[in-house]
Amino acid sequence: MFVGSVPKQVAQQLVSHVDLSKWREVNICCSGSFRIEQSIRNISKTIPINSNDVSLISSIVGLNRTGRSTKFTFKNDLGYLNEYLTQNAETQLALLAYALLISKYKGDNEYCNARREFLHRELENIIASNKERAKRYLEQIQINSFFMGDFVQHIENAKQQGNGVMVFAPTYKGGYERIYKIINENVDWEDEPSYEIYDPKHTHDLIYQLRDDKMDFCFFSDQRYEDVEPTMMYEGNNKPIYIYSSEKKSSLRRDSKKFRPFKYDPINPDLINEKSKIKAVIATSEAMNFLKDIYLAKGINHKNGMFNVLFYLDDMLIGGAIYSLPQFGDKIRNIYMLSDFSLSRKRKLSKLVAMLATSELVISHINKRYFIQIERIHTTAFTQAPVSMKYRGIFHLDARKDGFLNYSSEVRKGSIDQIFLEWLKKYGK
Repeated sequence: MFVGSVPKQVAQQLVSHVDLSKWREVNICCSGSFRIEQSIRNISKTIPINSNDVSLISSIVGLNRTGRSTKFTFKNDLGYLNEYLTQNAETQLALLAYALLISKYKGDNEYCNARREFLHRELENIIASNKERAKRYLEQIQINSFFMGDFVQHIENAKQQGNGVMVFAPTYKGGYERIYKIINENVDWEDEPSYEIYDPKHTHDLIYQLRDDKMDFCFFSDQRYEDVEPTMMYEGNNKPIYIYSSEKKSSLRRDSKKFRPFKYDPINPDLINEKSKIKAVIATSEAMNFLKDIYLAKGINHKNGMFNVLFYLDDMLIGGAIYSLPQFGDKIRNIYMLSDFSLSRKRKLSKLVAMLATSELVISHINKRYFIQIERIHTTAFTQAPVSMKYRGIFHLDARKDGFLNYSSEVRKGSIDQIFLEWLKKYGK
């Protein structure tokens, strides 16, 4: 829902290198997703936080967390959503999230038309799901005040009150307006604040002004200035983010894949029998990264997926699978399996994992989470061989290319225990 938010790693780095005990209060400018506020609250429950934004979504959050609310109505292409609209913040956020989702499919083509039809059919289910997410999200935000207006005025307020400021201003002119165009053009907002569209070319002078006023400050920017030394830098997958601040110390952080070790009993193939029971468990990316570093080929940059699952047999870990939306083709009916792996090569356990990864149980969870209707699972085997022994007999070979094979499978019917017995009879003896 929040586009252009402060990266989580940047917010964490910031609060770990800024001594907030010296600050009277913190004025956050352009709160966005309130990620900085959450990071501050993780280290301090007492310092007053004064948030700020001009967007409708952020304003609903900020006002709600300070005991207030705002009114708006949908119009034009989104007018039909008024039937579901109330002054309840959770409902308002749920509907705006739906509006942003459906705006991704405004093209006049087969895929976008099918996607819009599906979202219209599932409207009430999506709203209900979004409301639950909004409720959990709102409970995480703890702030003391919220100013709905121009962030430059919020800085001036901080200066007059002796507060410090943290600023994540737009990095390109009119960026906010373009990002939320679908909302701005299709909503009438009673309390919509007035503000001046910020031009990032003013960032350099604004940083100097904060220094000259001897304020406590942190200013996020994607620009490196020759005459102003940043005190922090975060180097992720995209452009570096520089933090200019009143702090003296400096830090550099580069992004790396996170992993989280966890305790598990690896599969013992000798203990597999007809009475064994299978279990599928949704897993985090951190847990999957831990296993990928051990069991997948080294030297390959294995990507995180949108959904991960681990498979257990009698509480022993067999392996897992990682899924993502396909880059091309029908993203409603197809899904791409980035990787599937087993902890042992014995008894053709890799075939069992591949079969379980296409099970109706697993795919139904993905369908419910992402509001799609998967009919086919695609994957790639990187090999010079004419076939993949893992997928042979259980997936369809769609294409042979130089160095890799494209495979796909229909969603496998039956319970995961039935799939296990099918595998045991055909391959696992």
